[in-house]
Amino acid sequence: MEVIELFSSLISNKLMNSKIYEDLSSTIKGIILAVATAIDLRDNYTHTHSKNVSNLSVKIGKELGFNDSFLEELEIAALLHDVGKIGIPDEILNKPSRLTDDEYKIIQSHTIIGAKLLSEIDFLSKNIPLGALEHHEKLDGTGYPYNKKDGEISLFGKILAVVDIYDALTAKRIYKEPWPKEKVLKILKEDCPKKFDCEIVRALEKCVSIQKGD
Repeated sequence: MEVIELFSSLISNKLMNSKIYEDLSSTIKGIILAVATAIDLRDNYTHTHSKNVSNLSVKIGKELGFNDSFLEELEIAALLHDVGKIGIPDEILNKPSRLTDDEYKIIQSHTIIGAKLLSEIDFLSKNIPLGALEHHEKLDGTGYPYNKKDGEISLFGKILAVVDIYDALTAKRIYKEPWPKEKVLKILKEDCPKKFDCEIVRALEKCVSIQKGD
């Protein structure tokens, strides 16, 4: 929390020398990434999940034409979208068998835990806690934790919902092989505009196609 508060104070300082800002920003983002990576490793994720979500979210943000300030906040929100998993017991987070209904509710609470943690940090933009809170919400109200619908979900939540699913399905996990990008994109496109924002899904497809071409 202290590191994130320092970063939030930093990005609000408009008078700072640009070179000093870039150096400090890079250092603090590295620390935040290290924390996010440690959380990923607790959940049997690949250690690059939060970094992948962050990088792709920023590319989508650029594709959609957002300014540098928005992109910087989006980058941090994406790195920290799963920070609430720090409050989920290991025996539930990594349970090899099917979760009970009560255990699944505990897993879902990582969104609320993360948002509460980030909301308590001074200087932090309100967009960043919303990313943690809403990255499992769906436009039709079938997501969690609050079954929010289209107009109730922030732009950060809508972007992270798409990218989180894309990375989870296309990455190799201990319990599954990676799904082909084309298959995942097809699923996302079929679920918009019902569950996902079509503009964001189109931007994702374009960014992934550029990556593939590179």
